[in-house]
Amino acid sequence: MIAVIVTTGYVPETIAALMLLVAGCVLGVVSIAYIRLDNVRIFPEPKKNIRLVTTGPYKVVRHPMYVSVLLLSASFVIESPSFVPILAWFILLYVLLEKIRIEETLLSQRLPEYNEYKKRTWRLIPFLF
Repeated sequence: MIAVIVTTGYVPETIAALMLLVAGCVLGVVSIAYIRLDNVRIFPEPKKNIRLVTTGPYKVVRHPMYVSVLLLSASFVIESPSFVPILAWFILLYVLLEKIRIEETLLSQRLPEYNEYKKRTWRLIPFLF
């Protein structure tokens, strides 16, 4: 998402879209700093030597990088609230929720402490989900 923003020169015109964009970028960078870039994966299967990160944004939310992507993409939707961008955002949400479902199953199998971690953190949205 950041590459799209940089290469297209996307600058939000509304304050709401700008706030979503900045929040998404900051959360994404902070999340990657805590989990380390070499642990970032596109596919939900965890690395063989995975370690559970429970500090920084991961202390509150189990999937802050997905939240980051949703915030960044929501900035595009706010700028152009029509059928296609809204539909694309909901498709992205569905894909990420499916990825989370698979990823959490695999993490629970690989890391015994993951189930306890799930009990004390939110999946995506604090106090809601």
